[in-house]
Amino acid sequence: MNAPRESSIPNRQSSIPNRQSPIPNPQSAFRRPVREILIVVALTLLATSLRLWQLDAPSLWGDELGTIHNALSSDLFYSKMLGYLPTRIGLNVQGLGPDVLPADGYEVWRERGLDERAARLPSCLIGIVTIPLIYLATRQILPVPASTLASLFLCLSHWHILWSQTARFYSLQFLFYSLGLIFYYQATRNGYVRSWSLAVAMAVLAVLSQPTAAVIFLVFGADLLVRRITGEIPRFPKVPLIVGFALLAALCALLFRDVRSNPEQWLRFFQGPNQPPFRLFASTAFYVQPPMIAAALGSAWWLHRQRDRLGIFLLLAGVIPALAFSIVGLFAFVEARYCLISLYPWLLLASVGCMSIWKHMGRGGRQALSFIPILALASSQLVSLLGYYTEGGYRSRVREALEYVAARIQPDDQVCAHRLEGAYYLKRPIEIDSHDIRKVADTIDRRTWIVCGASNHGSPPRRWFQGRADLLATFDTYLVGPSESVQVYLIDPAIKGDSRDHAPP
Repeated sequence: MNAPRESSIPNRQSSIPNRQSPIPNPQSAFRRPVREILIVVALTLLATSLRLWQLDAPSLWGDELGTIHNALSSDLFYSKMLGYLPTRIGLNVQGLGPDVLPADGYEVWRERGLDERAARLPSCLIGIVTIPLIYLATRQILPVPASTLASLFLCLSHWHILWSQTARFYSLQFLFYSLGLIFYYQATRNGYVRSWSLAVAMAVLAVLSQPTAAVIFLVFGADLLVRRITGEIPRFPKVPLIVGFALLAALCALLFRDVRSNPEQWLRFFQGPNQPPFRLFASTAFYVQPPMIAAALGSAWWLHRQRDRLGIFLLLAGVIPALAFSIVGLFAFVEARYCLISLYPWLLLASVGCMSIWKHMGRGGRQALSFIPILALASSQLVSLLGYYTEGGYRSRVREALEYVAARIQPDDQVCAHRLEGAYYLKRPIEIDSHDIRKVADTIDRRTWIVCGASNHGSPPRRWFQGRADLLATFDTYLVGPSESVQVYLIDPAIKGDSRDHAPP
């Protein structure tokens, strides 16, 4: 009876402080917050410089102009209202609110001061503040080196820079979604109500920014299922599940309300071109970058060997969005940008792997070699950034193509282009939307300029123009997005079928 009692008594001698140990240095305690502040400042300055640099270089494209239209309009979808709010506030702050820019008057927007920089500044600022906020949140679950490296990778990510330099709602969705993932993982570790509340709040805000963020509930559910199967938790937590299902039902009801109010707006997603699943996975891998994914997979395997569930959780968070949207893409329109929310889990996994190598090699006196994986991944990101900035972003050469037309168009000519892009850059109404050209081609009785994408994705195929129009110019993006090239055709009934050679601009 006495043995267990004696074994349960702590070793009193071990509990006595070591008097030979040095007294904690107040200066070292002071250096820790100073170091954190310096890291946050450095990351923020780097993010600011990269996201503001050449902010106005890419052309404004149709979806950006559509976002501005919705931000200026009072008839908003409740399921996307939060996503349009930053643009609305940003335009008002810049003196470009509804009193200056009419919601449907695209022809006068440019004359009244709406340029590429003004349109994208709200999204850009959100992309900038994302970096320090993500770092501070990650510091709650990982030490400084891994958190800093993950934030650096995010800072250098051309995918995140792309949507920080686009007048859309994806940078806001990415911020809330990534914070939701981090707070959820923290909640599963400490069980605090505060962490659970933050995770739920961020998830809801992400969905209200863009409904596709609802995939975060699939990630949460898959993680709970894995933890239950592995025996980490004896049973499913009732309260989080009930709250999660209730919130998901409420969000679905909100989305259903919007669909019923304007079914044509939503029906077009099921009438657009579908794509095979491998294309979405390949596009996601291209934007995340294959070296980063390879490093992340190696890190996930190593964490699993160490019985650390962080690897499995981040792997689920990285794969599930691409898997879910690939399934949806079999019968509805989806794009790689929907998978932007999976970016940070891959970067975080890769950074954890790099820091593990750095720590392991440091013990063996080979710390200099441990920087090779970090330099290799950072170098691959810098190469992508070089192509991104050299070619003016990933967006189409819309502005150059329409300026080419503006310099050659005659008073009686008509234009076939994207309705919003053409009106904004040509400062005139567009007679034919580029998506309707095949429906009205046989009725064209005067010179018509056609500006459309070079690919068959959302644009007429090149073969369709043979014998109908003359190709005058092509505006290419050779490195970062060949399918984003823009072509200019001319239909002239007076010389239909003419095969003249036209010099490019």
